[in-house]
Amino acid sequence: MSNNFLKSKIETGFDAERELLKHEDSESNNLPLLAYVRPILFAVLLSVTLIALGINIFGAISYFIKHS
Repeated sequence: MSNNFLKSKIETGFDAERELLKHEDSESNNLPLLAYVRPILFAVLLSVTLIALGINIFGAISYFIKHS
């Protein structure tokens, strides 16, 4: 008897989930433009920061080599 009870609960859960998924598909939210721009901006800023760090490290090493 508990087996049938569990099966019916699981089936009603799946039915409720299907209804939620149908509802989500009908809304079709579009992402804002910032969601596309933010990762690109982050990658550019990270690249520029790492390049500047590399240039400064190279300059410091060459300075200490010349003045030692």
